[in-house]
Amino acid sequence: MSEISRNLLGLFMQIVHKPDLMMAVQGVTDKRRINEDGSHRGSRGLLLYLEKKGDGLTNSEIADTSSIKPSSVTAMVKQLEQDDLIYRLVDEDDKRISRIYLTSKGRQDVKERKKHVDKVTEEIFASLTLKEQEELFHLLTKLDSSLETKGKVSKKCISDL
Repeated sequence: MSEISRNLLGLFMQIVHKPDLMMAVQGVTDKRRINEDGSHRGSRGLLLYLEKKGDGLTNSEIADTSSIKPSSVTAMVKQLEQDDLIYRLVDEDDKRISRIYLTSKGRQDVKERKKHVDKVTEEIFASLTLKEQEELFHLLTKLDSSLETKGKVSKKCISDL
């Protein structure tokens, strides 16, 4: 590994592990907020997923189209329903199925989270000009594509670092 490659990897790892960046990626900037409202990243992430995919999904559809286990979907739906962020309605065509919908409170929560993530994202990249942001995007896209083409970095390579 060349010295510049080693330095790039070290700097990249430093940046990726910055708390502000990690919280922005998670859509949360204050750990206390999670404890205060009793939610956790997963259940609130489900709100974003429902907003993106559309109302009226079933637990099974959520589990099938996401990386969430069915048992986790059930627990999250129950918690979000208790928090009045979603509600369930029995399907008119198949009474065995309940469909999940965002409440107005749930829609407001999604709106606030998106606004918050936008704000934090702007703060993170504020020190870069638009041209520098575009260049960084281009370089990271190129790096991502290269990693996809070459396959995943082996665990042995990572342990050798």
